Amino acid sequence: MGQVLRQLAELQAGMPEDTYAWRTYSSQVLLKAVKDVAAQLIATSSPADGDARSPADGETRSRATAPAEADWRGCLQLLAECNRPLIEALQLALDSGKNDVATDLLALEQELYVMEYRAKSTQERLQRVQQMQRTLRQRSDRLDRQATAAAVAAEEEACELDGLLTAVDRLKSAVLLARGCDAQAEAQALSSLGHLYKVSAAILNPLLVPRTAAAGAAVADTLPPRSAEERSHDAFMRVLRLFESLPNKISLVMEDWYREARDSVSEYQASKAAAEEKLKEADRAPIREALDAELEALSAAASKGWAELIKHCYSKHPPLNEANRLAPDTVFDADHGKELLKRAILAYHPDKQGASGVELSWKVLAEEITKQLTDKYEYFK
Repeated sequence: MGQVLRQLAELQAGMPEDTYAWRTYSSQVLLKAVKDVAAQLIATSSPADGDARSPADGETRSRATAPAEADWRGCLQLLAECNRPLIEALQLALDSGKNDVATDLLALEQELYVMEYRAKSTQERLQRVQQMQRTLRQRSDRLDRQATAAAVAAEEEACELDGLLTAVDRLKSAVLLARGCDAQAEAQALSSLGHLYKVSAAILNPLLVPRTAAAGAAVADTLPPRSAEERSHDAFMRVLRLFESLPNKISLVMEDWYREARDSVSEYQASKAAAEEKLKEADRAPIREALDAELEALSAAASKGWAELIKHCYSKHPPLNEANRLAPDTVFDADHGKELLKRAILAYHPDKQGASGVELSWKVLAEEITKQLTDKYEYFK
């Protein structure tokens, strides 16, 4: 396709510099060159496009060399080469008054315009397809690397787990070997066992299923599963009990194995208490909402002083035990304030409300009353 244009450029270079002579000579040659190039470019479109045209010089389409779909670069280059000859031919046709030639050139210009955007569309599509394929290859490579890494990690985790289980068995053997012979050695082995359970809880917990006792399934069913944290706590508790039996325990209070056992037991008990308190608060939250009016009245009475608080509690919420109720001739003065508050605290303390048969709403109310009374009692200390 570029050969026609090159021949045309050679002809143009050999022509005299007189512009009119050049235009007269090259008018039909320019028009034919542009049409030939356009015809070959249009022939690259698929038959489904519907706007392909036969070459202007009568050549059949089979003779036109249609570039591969990926040759959009060459297509755009040829279209750019057509631009200057087309402008010159159109200008010559207009100057010479050849309207039919100008009409053909304008139609050709429109065809070249369509062809240009068809090539640009092909460019964009192929580039995006290449980008998609490149992205999919990268993703496939990444997934392969992840699968390989996951397999390696699983193998390493299995090795780590096997090592931890072996360490557990060896530490248990160390405990049994020292039992009855050396209480301090047994305590140290138990402390190491507790430490292992503590730091490896995330790895060991999935394997800690209900114990299957040799005595039978009925016994196993009564034994709940124990987590690594619970097993660690059990080991550390045994350390503390053994420590109390040691004759030289005073000299061992700064030993690492004892201090870890002591601190771990305290942390475990604090975490258990916090968890229980959280569950307790969750159960009491809806009850407090239902008692909102009573609690507001209680706070209002407390803001008026200890005497009004006690009167409000005994009048609006008398103790369940009638023996704890106020006598009609009770004197509310500063000399009797501390004693009255102490009696009221004992009367409303949650632990004094009975273990069963008492509604939870009353226990919650008694807790709030006790808090208010205790706050007032602090002023008399």
